Amino acid sequence: MAPGHMMPMVDMARMFAAFGAKVTIIITTMNALRIKNVIDRDVKLGRDIILEIISLPSTEVGLPEGCENVVSAPTPEMSIKLFHAIELLQPKIKKLFSDLHPDCIVSDSLCPWTLDIANELGIARIAFNGSGFFNLCLLENITLYEPHKSIESETETFVVPGLPHEVKLTRSQLPDIVKAKNKFSELFDKLRESQRKSFGVLMNSFYELEPGYADHCRNVLGIKAWHIGPVSLINRDTVDKVDR
Repeated sequence: MAPGHMMPMVDMARMFAAFGAKVTIIITTMNALRIKNVIDRDVKLGRDIILEIISLPSTEVGLPEGCENVVSAPTPEMSIKLFHAIELLQPKIKKLFSDLHPDCIVSDSLCPWTLDIANELGIARIAFNGSGFFNLCLLENITLYEPHKSIESETETFVVPGLPHEVKLTRSQLPDIVKAKNKFSELFDKLRESQRKSFGVLMNSFYELEPGYADHCRNVLGIKAWHIGPVSLINRDTVDKVDR
């Protein structure tokens, strides 16, 4: 959907294949064009990785034909429609999962509905979070304690409680989905819940970068998570870096 989500997930999939796993990437038509060359090169190297390309029903939700990511859907209204179009893919994706019989489903944290499909088919679902442990812990504690609601000014600082370090923020620094309920905040609540109910979470991070927050995530928040990053290191060749 967004390059900041799609490219790390592709890097992760390629990394799995490089270690010998059989990998299928489910992707929409226009987005597949961006990664086809690098996947073709991996196949020539003998890696067991393929693209399963499906069409996104963009026009069914009022988007232009070929509008398949946030780059081509720059407004909040278009982004909501894009999320809806992706949700309409559930029957197709469920059939793919059923036909492929995967050992595990790794899906973007922004696709919480994949957990329901995985549970129905008896397959482990792991969420991918590309933001790191600090961001996850910060948002979890802001959502849990709501420290921003105790102040009125947008510029007054408050401390986010319960974190390994003292973190101060202002209301103006918070995203709208945290400050007020809207369609995006409803999606955010769903993805938080699905992350917790999934088999675990893969993080595009490494322990030495944020050890206190990796430990906090597992030991305090109780979220099973593994750091596998930075996944971009799979791009060793210049041509791979250029294609990104």
